[in-house]
Amino acid sequence: MKRILFILFSLPFLLFSQTEYPTYKIMLNDSLGDFNFYDLKSQYDNYFATSDRGRGSGFKQIMRFENFVERRVAPSGQMFNIPGKNLNNYNSYLNLLNFTTLPSNYDPGNWESAQITSRTNNKGWNGGWGRINCITFSSNGQDCFIGSPAGGVWRASGQWTNWEPLTDGLPNIGISGIGVDPNNSNHIFILTGDGDGYDMSGVGSIGVLESNDNGVTWHPTSLVWDDNALVRGYKLLVHPTNINIQFVVVAGSAGGIANEDGIYKTTDGWNTYTRVNTSSSFYDIEFKPGDPTVVYASTNNDFFRSTSSGDSATFIRLTNGIPSNPATSRVAIGVSPASPSTVYLLYGISSTNNATPCSTATSPFFGFYSSTNSG
Repeated sequence: MKRILFILFSLPFLLFSQTEYPTYKIMLNDSLGDFNFYDLKSQYDNYFATSDRGRGSGFKQIMRFENFVERRVAPSGQMFNIPGKNLNNYNSYLNLLNFTTLPSNYDPGNWESAQITSRTNNKGWNGGWGRINCITFSSNGQDCFIGSPAGGVWRASGQWTNWEPLTDGLPNIGISGIGVDPNNSNHIFILTGDGDGYDMSGVGSIGVLESNDNGVTWHPTSLVWDDNALVRGYKLLVHPTNINIQFVVVAGSAGGIANEDGIYKTTDGWNTYTRVNTSSSFYDIEFKPGDPTVVYASTNNDFFRSTSSGDSATFIRLTNGIPSNPATSRVAIGVSPASPSTVYLLYGISSTNNATPCSTATSPFFGFYSSTNSG
């Protein structure tokens, strides 16, 4: 379990392992950039015309992006929320057939894994293995749920040896957060989208979905992004005792679409919500263990804390002993019930930081910090 948690904690930093971002990468992560697909393509074409295209260069990933997105943009090159449009068309199709979900006699068939089922320790590469974005458990510990970058939600019970997909009745979606009702494991919320994918418009967020029947059927909540909002979802945080209180953190749009950055909060299970912070793109959020009136959140550069249950205008940026913008990038938060007042912060290196404070020029690691008094 410790190994799983370490991998999940470290993954975002492995994706940003170059100290100097080329312009196209900055554009992909720019929540306010006024550009379209062809502007972006011009930048990465120019970059790779004179740069290495081998493993780790990012060339394969951007070619996947191009292959998927180029055939799905407007004539002007404007990118849009492809999963959102897929879902709208899928729902129209179901309405045409008078279905509200998959028909009761739906049969997905019998499938067996054809991939490798084991790995050799100390080997850094295993072809065919993908990453997992998030993991959570039912309150009794019997059910384990995982969210994948583009393959939806999966659940396993008991010894967690047999996994079943819970989102086959939806178009292809990424998952960045899963919340299970502590009093009813049949009640589940998911934050859609893959925040860390290159192909952001292919796995962008369509908002928060809810299931009341253990993932058999899903329906949208009030937090929904339409076809024109390219939003990168990063985390869904559920109150430890009240499923109706939840937070979502997202990084906003790219390509000149309206900015949706910030922290979103609901107190009624996403029947309604409030955007409680709009200052930046946010990547992580946590409750203080044992005291959910204290909420921590982080951006690309900064660490915030609310001592008023994360209500609007109560997130204060903390700076004492913490690196300053723009030296750092992608701050991740760690907490533990074993030491409720301790907060850990893991910092990556900003693309604009030329003084690399680490042993190798390609390391994404800036520093690891801790506070023993809740920040």
